[in-house]
Amino acid sequence: MEYLSWVTLGTAIFELGAAAWILTGPGARSIRIPAGLITLFLGTYQALEWAVCGDPSAETLARLAWVTISFLPPLGVLLVVGLAQPKSALPKALAYGHLAIASAAAAIMYAVPVMHSGPVCEVIWARYDFDKQSVATVFYGVVYYLGMMAMVFAAAWVQGWLKDDVRRAMLARAQIGFLAFLLPAMIMLLTVPASSGAQASVLCHWAIFLAIFLVRMMRLVRQERGATQSSGARMEKA
Repeated sequence: MEYLSWVTLGTAIFELGAAAWILTGPGARSIRIPAGLITLFLGTYQALEWAVCGDPSAETLARLAWVTISFLPPLGVLLVVGLAQPKSALPKALAYGHLAIASAAAAIMYAVPVMHSGPVCEVIWARYDFDKQSVATVFYGVVYYLGMMAMVFAAAWVQGWLKDDVRRAMLARAQIGFLAFLLPAMIMLLTVPASSGAQASVLCHWAIFLAIFLVRMMRLVRQERGATQSSGARMEKA
């Protein structure tokens, strides 16, 4: 079936616009930067997929597409840590360690020739033909999917002890975003045979829901910031 390139391009424009809105606006850096980078990398993947499906021989762009999505799980964990504001430095150190491992997996995936051919683009996904026995492919997959699990379970764990109601509401929006793209994407990958080899594409198309909920989260962040500033101004006048 024909590839619907306008869907991919439209998603890229929305996500890149959301990234610009998040990164250039107010809000704590520990929340704003991870949220903004997640949407930036999602939008960049969509733009690269759109370009690659227009020219399947552009192998460098295809590799870059896989590099961009490598950072989604560790950035998700960093976002959870930023929302939690733990007293211990250990969670942040672990999150940055996760980011370092994901960076290594991305570098290996880019450097090692594991793609047999360019993508086959159909409907709204791009299927890649990988050497599934390659150590690089296996390592990347293990790091990526364990990272996704870490992101989801970290959010659930923090929800269990976080006392600040406003922060809990922010985290809830991020958590819903995580699940709103992971669950339907996994169901599709498990039940639709044609999606085999299109894991990155399927995940990133569903991730538009993550981008939407991150925008909703940042609106709450800005509302809270505005309320705090207004309260401070009233106290100064008093």
